[in-house]
Amino acid sequence: MRRQIDRRTCLRGSCALLGLPLLETMRPGVLANDQAGTPGKPRPRLLFIDEIGNGVDNVRWYPTKLGRDWEITETLRPLEPFRDQITVLSGLRQTWDDNGHLAADTFLTGAKATSNAVSVDQVAAEHLGKDVQFPSLVLGPGGTGTVKWSSTLSYDRKGRPIPSINNVRALFQKLFVAPTGDAIREAESRMSRNQSILDGLEAQTAALRKSISTEDARQVDAYLDAVREMERQVARDRNWLHKAPPDVDKDAFVAAQRLGSQPPMYELMRLALLTERSRVGTLMFTSGLGSVHGDTHHKGQQKALDIVAARDLKAVKMFANFVASMQATRVGDGTLLDYTCIMFGSHMNNGTGWAQGFPFKSTFDSHSVRNLPMLLVGGQKLGVKQGQHLLFPDEKTTLSSLFVEMLKFAGVPDPKFNHVEQGIPELSAA
Repeated sequence: MRRQIDRRTCLRGSCALLGLPLLETMRPGVLANDQAGTPGKPRPRLLFIDEIGNGVDNVRWYPTKLGRDWEITETLRPLEPFRDQITVLSGLRQTWDDNGHLAADTFLTGAKATSNAVSVDQVAAEHLGKDVQFPSLVLGPGGTGTVKWSSTLSYDRKGRPIPSINNVRALFQKLFVAPTGDAIREAESRMSRNQSILDGLEAQTAALRKSISTEDARQVDAYLDAVREMERQVARDRNWLHKAPPDVDKDAFVAAQRLGSQPPMYELMRLALLTERSRVGTLMFTSGLGSVHGDTHHKGQQKALDIVAARDLKAVKMFANFVASMQATRVGDGTLLDYTCIMFGSHMNNGTGWAQGFPFKSTFDSHSVRNLPMLLVGGQKLGVKQGQHLLFPDEKTTLSSLFVEMLKFAGVPDPKFNHVEQGIPELSAA
């Protein structure tokens, strides 16, 4: 019997066999602004974080007051020192009413999981990533997963998943530890071999395409697109190969490793944004906080809600530590937090829907994609108006409007996303 192979596994898994690991000698010399020789205002950074799986205890998450008079809730209390740098967004929804278990696939795309599209981080990377080694840095459980069980938030222009990186220790070594001469020579040899393999694949698949079905030809075209992106990465790697790594606080990363799986990912992302190895990133967490999926189907039972709320609080504490580290990092005339616009939350609501209370009275479907728990943090030097609670009560305002506004903060000309051109003007300080 022929074993059926998932499309995502075939396309991305096959490419992974070709090489193109993050080579040990990929090193920047100094910050990108210094490389350009024109020190000035720091470039914007965008970060998208999906940390809380299966929704939150809504009552303990959402404030009941609107505007600048919003109160810190029980779950958000670790973020109280940064109250003036946070906006709580109530009532935002995903574009399609797909079941929430499919929503990770479409969290940053706004498309249907069965016909996905480009994610907003990749749109931003096209603008912000032209002079960096990694146009976007995708961290998560590793690989792509499958539809419904996604392991990445990032999707390319054709809606194909971009594999996430989960080995942060190895990635830190590759980014920030100087290679030996032998390692440089080995890296050069590996890149030459990869280039040779990729050249051969282009020729072989071009010949194969003449004798296969239309559907198989579509699959081959998708594969070739992935190969071409790998070729572009090889070219970027060559440009950075002999540059010395930036001097970063290695002890802070080692300390973060002792705290579990998520803190070192946060620290690695902070260092990558600081040194401008990348200006755009996604962080997807599916473990490290314990599974409370059964309790998110709480049916109003307080014991289950208490378990969910404890998990939520743990997640917010880790995020608050990250925000504190971003705030403590000087960049230009401000901090890394000032120049980074961060979206933080969950791609679905909880398993029973909206519990009692403000702002909605209805009970949503299980794991709906309405009234998503979302925060926008930082970015004040980019023009973000913070320190408020915004409510979108009509259930019509989608995450795509938030993405349009974030693309504007990133400096993308005439931003639009998922056929949406109107952002959220209440977020703009201008």
